[in-house]
Amino acid sequence: MGLKEKLFPYGTPSLPSFWPFKKNTQSDIATSSAAANSTNYEESKTNEDGDVFDEFAMLADGPLPRPIRIREQQRRRRCLHVLFFIFVLSVIAALVTVFALRRARIPVKETRAPVESRADKTPRSSVSPSISIKPTAIPTLRPTPLPRPTPSPRPTSSPRPTPSPVRITPAPVIVPTSPPTSIAFMRLVDELREILGEDALDFENGDEEEIANKIEAIKTIADLVGPNPTNRNLNSADNTNIGLLFQLLFMFFSTGGASWTDRGGWKEEKDVCGWAGLRCDTSKRVVGLDLKENGLKGKMPRDIRMLSSLEELSVYGNELSGSIPESIGLMTNLTSLKLYKNKINGSIPDTIGTMTHLKELQIHTNFITGRIPYSIGNLNNLESIHLYDNKISGSIPTSIGRLTNLKVLYVEKNYIESSIPEEIGNLALLERFDLFDNIILGSLPTGIGMLSNLKRLWISNATLMGPIPTEIGNMAKLEYLHLEKNFVMGPIPTEIGRLTNLVDLRLHGNQINGEIPVQIGALTNLVWLYMDDNILSGSLPPSLGSLKQLEHLTVNKNQIGGALPDGLGNLSGLTLLHLDSNSFTGTIPSSLGNLEKLRNFQLFENEINGPLPNLSKLTLLESLQLHSNNINGVIPTWIGELPELRNLTLAENQLTGTIPDIFFNRLRKLEKLLLYDNRLNGKLPDLSSSLTLENLQLHSNVLSGDIPSWIGNLIQLETLSLGRNIITGTIPITPLTNLNKLTRLELDIKTLDDESVPETLCDLNIPVFIVCEIQCSCCDRVSC
Repeated sequence: MGLKEKLFPYGTPSLPSFWPFKKNTQSDIATSSAAANSTNYEESKTNEDGDVFDEFAMLADGPLPRPIRIREQQRRRRCLHVLFFIFVLSVIAALVTVFALRRARIPVKETRAPVESRADKTPRSSVSPSISIKPTAIPTLRPTPLPRPTPSPRPTSSPRPTPSPVRITPAPVIVPTSPPTSIAFMRLVDELREILGEDALDFENGDEEEIANKIEAIKTIADLVGPNPTNRNLNSADNTNIGLLFQLLFMFFSTGGASWTDRGGWKEEKDVCGWAGLRCDTSKRVVGLDLKENGLKGKMPRDIRMLSSLEELSVYGNELSGSIPESIGLMTNLTSLKLYKNKINGSIPDTIGTMTHLKELQIHTNFITGRIPYSIGNLNNLESIHLYDNKISGSIPTSIGRLTNLKVLYVEKNYIESSIPEEIGNLALLERFDLFDNIILGSLPTGIGMLSNLKRLWISNATLMGPIPTEIGNMAKLEYLHLEKNFVMGPIPTEIGRLTNLVDLRLHGNQINGEIPVQIGALTNLVWLYMDDNILSGSLPPSLGSLKQLEHLTVNKNQIGGALPDGLGNLSGLTLLHLDSNSFTGTIPSSLGNLEKLRNFQLFENEINGPLPNLSKLTLLESLQLHSNNINGVIPTWIGELPELRNLTLAENQLTGTIPDIFFNRLRKLEKLLLYDNRLNGKLPDLSSSLTLENLQLHSNVLSGDIPSWIGNLIQLETLSLGRNIITGTIPITPLTNLNKLTRLELDIKTLDDESVPETLCDLNIPVFIVCEIQCSCCDRVSC
């Protein structure tokens, strides 16, 4: 049997017509040549003898004719085209699959099931440890290789047993932790990305906590609305707005919603209108978010565009951090924005200028930096701006003059370094303007006089310079004028008398000169008048007696002289009167005894003379400071009728006589008694009942007698000065050792019987211990 019969016992198979390597006979070659010349060539479909293709025979016959080679080349090109098309389709399918997996980003847990074999004698662990996959990674699913079953040992004498069947568990199961099924999760992610954009659900960038909060929000949406969009029934603008639901839930998880004071309905009810703090209108749109003082902690969400239907946003009194998002400019329906008393930082975004319906802007008491944006001038409906107690810098934009509806402008306690723009005069409805604790350049603009509705102007401690403009008299409704602690100079304008509604006038701590204008007496509603620490001169105008509502009057630390007007006694409501550190002369008017509500009276460091008038009606008086004058006479006994007295300072005068100890029994609240540098004589008064006394200075008088033992009862005493008198006897060691709070002790013991200070007193470690004319190892010796 030949090779052909062995290979093909059932006959030689016929080759297809397109087979390129058939055996060619001479007649075929001739026919091919003729067909090539006539262009109607048809290949013969059969061989001459029906033999199978023989490659070696073909090579022996010589090369193929040119037309055949052309057809073969064309056929091969078509095959290559088909293969390339299939390859391109495969690549596209692979890219689509990868893109779908990357968009899912499902955090998974891999659980490996055991592989058991009945042939194994030792059972394996049922479940391997779980493997947590971070949400930012693309899960790669790889089947666990199945171990080969271990065959039972072959017995030597028995027939071969049938091998035990092997139980094979499936490959690792990936359990998503977000929604019930990964398909529902991916569907929600796709829908949210279409609504909010790709960046809103970026699971690769951002910290892990933010990504986890987004996943929790999506899981909660899946629980509330389900995977089927047709089953949703959300209260929103289009009734299917999962974007709004996502941003509300993301805010819930980002701000510690589990620890909110009131979180009723959140994450539980499908109807968002029933959630605590949310308010909806009749068409079920969310128009109000009120979570004030609700225990919110964490960063403010960066994207709140889906809350564009809000009209009120109030989250003050929490611990929110982060910056105000740029997307807040999309909340064009907002009329009230209250973010104050949080920990918000960053700057005010320029996009705030698009919120043209805004009426209230309250973002004070935070850590906001940067400048006040120029775009704030676009908010022509704005009525109040509260920016105080932040770290805002830069200047006050001139565009603020376009806010013609503005009534309240609070910008105090910041780092603003700017002049007050003239455009401020355009705010005709402005009622309150606070700018204190800043760096204000220049002086008050004259245009400020156009603020005819202004009730409060507070620009203290702000380096303000220049004079008070006379146009200030046009502000007829002004009630509070605070310009203290600046560099204001020049006289007080007489036009100030036209401010008849003024209640509080504070000009202290400046460089104002000239006399106090008589017209100030026209301010009959004035309650507080502070003009101290200036360069005022002249005398007190008698018209001050017309200020019947006045409670505080301070003109101390000036250069005012002359006699005190009797009209001061008409100020029956006065509680504080500071006239010290001036050049007043004459006696104290007896009319001051009518000031029954007076609590604090300071007239020290003047040139007052004469005896003390009867002030026994001042039963509420707590501080009487008349030192450093030329007051003479004796200490009156009516002082004992002032039960509220805490500070009695009559030092550095010309008082004579003894110190009456009878009234000290009534002064149970006395803390300071300063009578030094007078001409008082006699024994030390009995102060044993003045247990509240902290400062007792009787030095530089002519007091005599022993140091009484009751001195040890004054356990609150911090300063005791008895030097430069003619006190005799010995130092009472035991009483002095009871004074544990003593910080200053001054004794003139040249007339005492002791020749040296006992070591017991040195053991007290008194910080200031002064003696004279005696040996002392722990004292500061001075000449007597």
